Amino acid sequence: MSSTELAPQAPQQAIEQQRIVDFQEYHMVPVAETAVVGSIDLISEQGNPAKNNEDSVFADADRGIAGVFDGASDVVGFRTPDGMTGGAVASRIAASALQASSPEQSLADIILTANGHIDDIQREFDLDPANKEARFCTTGAIARVRTTEAGEKVIDLLQIADSVAVVVMDDGSIEVPLGLYDQDEESMQLWTQMVSEGMTAEQILSDERMQSQIKSKRSESNVTYGVLNGEAEAAEFIRSTTIPAEGVTKVILLSDGLFIPKESPSGEDSWAEIVQLEAEGGIKAVLEYVRSIESTDPDCIRYARFKQHDDASGAVLDLRIPEAA
Repeated sequence: MSSTELAPQAPQQAIEQQRIVDFQEYHMVPVAETAVVGSIDLISEQGNPAKNNEDSVFADADRGIAGVFDGASDVVGFRTPDGMTGGAVASRIAASALQASSPEQSLADIILTANGHIDDIQREFDLDPANKEARFCTTGAIARVRTTEAGEKVIDLLQIADSVAVVVMDDGSIEVPLGLYDQDEESMQLWTQMVSEGMTAEQILSDERMQSQIKSKRSESNVTYGVLNGEAEAAEFIRSTTIPAEGVTKVILLSDGLFIPKESPSGEDSWAEIVQLEAEGGIKAVLEYVRSIESTDPDCIRYARFKQHDDASGAVLDLRIPEAA
């Protein structure tokens, strides 16, 4: 068993093995002669410096693989002995499973391995598996570039919940092959309504209607939408596909903290603007732009969201391989 896999051991030891990343920005260039990508750029920033970054990212440029995982806190307020939330634990387990994966595994197999490990560690902490509000959970988006046995270069993509893979073509067009399911849209519609009633963010979060909505949405996990929370039913909500790499310039993976804020919860997402920002200044430019907009609305009135700054993470796989000198 790889040292990054979850072994039967004390919970705290298992948690320590899942610490994948604690950086803000990183640029990876492959060294293998068989490289399938030119580079991978990663970024991950916690929304509140005083709290865990519940996002995790992992990439291996030589293997042409990257993943972004957005952990969600359990509703009951669980913490490990060193203060990690359930969402942070879940996202790190998912990143760890990606790190420990082999090229022979499908992305679905990798993510379901992570899902099983999430269930294992919750049981080690004696959490009630029937209580969805207590379950650790994470969303995720993964991209892997590989060469098939027939010599064709392809891209495997996987998503669960509202982390997303955006594909940028050579001609500048943009595709989101797996679409996007926003499980928070109903909650944000309610938020907008409550703002119109003159309520502040603090009042909204403590209001019985919003508390009921949050708990109701959590109870629907792996019933109407999927998350990795240890439940076997998560397998039914994994979306995956394989597309030809020909004509693709980049694949951009985003947690929802890197989505550009929008005034209407049901409005269109700004993929083209994100792609343009990344092209001009890298993935850091996307983060800086999102943070600048959030800073104009610290009370979450104009742009409905649970907090001023969410944890935000992204990965950019650049398929353009420089010609050898």
